[in-house]
Amino acid sequence: NFGNNQGGSNEQNPVYDYPSTPGDYNVELIVTNSFGCQDTNDLTITISEQLIFYVPNLFTPDGDAFNETFSPVFTAGMDPYDFHLIIFNRWGEVIFESYNKDIGWDGTYGDGGLVQDGTYIWQVDFKETVSDKRHEYRGHVTVLK
Repeated sequence: NFGNNQGGSNEQNPVYDYPSTPGDYNVELIVTNSFGCQDTNDLTITISEQLIFYVPNLFTPDGDAFNETFSPVFTAGMDPYDFHLIIFNRWGEVIFESYNKDIGWDGTYGDGGLVQDGTYIWQVDFKETVSDKRHEYRGHVTVLK
């Protein structure tokens, strides 16, 4: 029995592909030998969501509607309600901060308009969706207009 109404098999070495959606599957194996003796083994298989993301290293806030903002790109595993992005200039001054994964840095600083071309430091910290594990990453991004 593959668990959770997933069906079963009478084959000696069955192969089964579980769905990619997170969840627990209670699997049961019942073996019978040629004399009719049986043994049973139970196992829980846990399918977890993996953390998948990338962070670009360059963006071009030049008004052409392409690549206008900078932010990490998450495809799975990140809790959107526990996110923090900070951008620093070369002197360590905070020039941008966001607690919303959908709002990225547009290359501006205060009322001063676009920053100068160059390299800026980013820091992002967030929590996973499946556990309470926190992640913190740092890197750099280049602004090119």
